[in-house]
Amino acid sequence: MGNRPIHPSGGWDPVIRPRPESTFIDPMSKTANHWEALHTFNPAAIVRDGKVVVLYRAEDDAGAMQIGAHTSRLGMAESADGIHFTRRPEPVFFPAEDAQKAREWPAAWKIRALSSQKMAPMC
Repeated sequence: MGNRPIHPSGGWDPVIRPRPESTFIDPMSKTANHWEALHTFNPAAIVRDGKVVVLYRAEDDAGAMQIGAHTSRLGMAESADGIHFTRRPEPVFFPAEDAQKAREWPAAWKIRALSSQKMAPMC
């Protein structure tokens, strides 16, 4: 099957897919954000207390439609059978007003990107 994603029961619908209706109040902008509207990917699963627990990366639909223009957050879902998952309504890990603010907030990544462009050419 090559690089095809894992799907339940041999079908081609992903177990966890983008969900545009999911919103939470973003602590950065203080506005409602569709935190898993654009992409869901990078899942990691463990079995804990008899349940499959999946952490997954989700991207919002804010910003330009290009790589790096969206905020990523981590969602969590649980399942008793590994096929039918119940997601938490809000992300479990996300940028916030905390000690990591300088590394996470939009201006911080733009400054780092610009500063890396000023490096001496490699030839």
